[in-house]
Amino acid sequence: MDWYSVRLETRAPAGAEVAIDEDAADKLMNQLEGYSGIVSTGCVTWSATISVRAPDAARAVSQGARIIEKMAGNVGLPAWPQVRAEAVRQDVLHQEVEQPTLPELVSAPEAAEILGVSSQRLHELARAGREFPAPVYELKTGRLWLRYAIVAFAACWDRKPGRPEKAALLRERVASALTDCGITATDALVRLTADRTVVLEIPERGGVPARISVGKIIDSLSCAGLGIKPGGSSSAEDLEKYLANGHPAVVFENAG
Repeated sequence: MDWYSVRLETRAPAGAEVAIDEDAADKLMNQLEGYSGIVSTGCVTWSATISVRAPDAARAVSQGARIIEKMAGNVGLPAWPQVRAEAVRQDVLHQEVEQPTLPELVSAPEAAEILGVSSQRLHELARAGREFPAPVYELKTGRLWLRYAIVAFAACWDRKPGRPEKAALLRERVASALTDCGITATDALVRLTADRTVVLEIPERGGVPARISVGKIIDSLSCAGLGIKPGGSSSAEDLEKYLANGHPAVVFENAG
């Protein structure tokens, strides 16, 4: 014989008059005190959970449901149809309660620490996409990743030795400046060209020019000591409109 936690839930049928006497619910709680009973009520439902001893889960459900039904009728709770009856052995229930219900998450600084890189380098890896894990949450305060995903990436990441070149560092600065202002990789793409030039583009979505504030992007780069100019040999008097239409712009480091 083992102890089981048995839960019985009822629900009002469609079209029935819904009225639960709160005094009746309190009385049922008192009636079930010897079974460590818990009673809860809603607009169209009431349920009760008790502890019983039984040889197996099936008989625990049958026994517990009879006890709850009988006592609920005695105190005047409505005899609504049962919609759920379940039993869990209590040692199993205790194990489930002790287990965390959410996976372990890490912020950008914590992910950077796991990888042994700077925050700027982490943002660069995240924006590059490809094999880097996608964040599971994007909050106003930053992004969150699954810890095990970051650890798995660190285990198979092919790090290139040596000091990063100037163009790569500049790209990291651009990516970091945009991220700090809440601009994601879907809003603005930062890439290195074959001639090691840092290029910024605002992608179209479904053929429609981006609606993100291009001025915000320009301001965020300016605050980081960076500037932009039309890519290639193109010229544009209205740089914001030029960018909003998906044209590439070269990012450079402002002198002084």
